[in-house]
Amino acid sequence: MKNNKKMSFFELMNAFEVSGFSFHAFGSVRENGKKVATFYKGDTLKQETREKLKSAIPNVFFLGSGCTYAPEIRSSLVCIPNK
Repeated sequence: MKNNKKMSFFELMNAFEVSGFSFHAFGSVRENGKKVATFYKGDTLKQETREKLKSAIPNVFFLGSGCTYAPEIRSSLVCIPNK
């Protein structure tokens, strides 16, 4: 992402493809009713994939999630802030 401009959808999907990240769900991260980030939910990320995503999307951050009925099943959330 150059000059802090918002990354286009095409650029984002290209960064995901190059890093090897595939997602099966997406949505919004909200704080006090305001949309602060968009998340993409995929399988657990390897460190190498995280590094590739971080180099392509500098302001990306990562969260983890798990099922209450099966805590051993983990997913990763790749989050991209709106600003």
